[in-house]
Amino acid sequence: MIDELINKKTQTESSEGDEEIKVTNVYDGTEVKHALDDELAKYLVAKGYPQNDQHTHVKLVLGYLSCFIAAGQFLYERKHGFDNIKYGTLGCVLFFWVLQGASWLYTQVIEKNEVFVTLFYANKIHTGSFAISSIMKKNASDYQLETLYTNELTAKSSRSKKSTSITEFFAEDGTLDTNAFHRYIDVIVDGALAHLHQE
Repeated sequence: MIDELINKKTQTESSEGDEEIKVTNVYDGTEVKHALDDELAKYLVAKGYPQNDQHTHVKLVLGYLSCFIAAGQFLYERKHGFDNIKYGTLGCVLFFWVLQGASWLYTQVIEKNEVFVTLFYANKIHTGSFAISSIMKKNASDYQLETLYTNELTAKSSRSKKSTSITEFFAEDGTLDTNAFHRYIDVIVDGALAHLHQE
């Protein structure tokens, strides 16, 4: 499976060049990070790397539960009156904050800074995973990518990291040079997978 991923050829150059990505403020680290993270995931999916959406699904489930609780409490209160369900309302409010806390803990402890995860299979058996995390401090210009490969068969893992300035990717007007950013991603991903293949 790793051989196939290493040897994949990019077939998205003609379609990706049509869409311009631009941020309103290149000095806003949060906005810049989100733009780069989104483009990273989009590019790798376009190259043929299947993305694992576990993190998104978990947070969606927690979010939907919060909405269902709020809607149920509202409808019940409308039918029976506030005085009859005030303790139930308190319970719903407390449970809502429990769900928010669970979402925060999941983001901090499990998801961390992961922006892309792909899983490897051989004969329908999960053999490993490859994750990319991004780090960019609010007032800094360095965009750092960390890779983590986990071999489920041997229980071994391998990490690597690379950092570069966002000035390599963004023009002064906030326009992202997608070609330069894609080359940066290719160097990191292909290099990490090639290193793993040699091992």
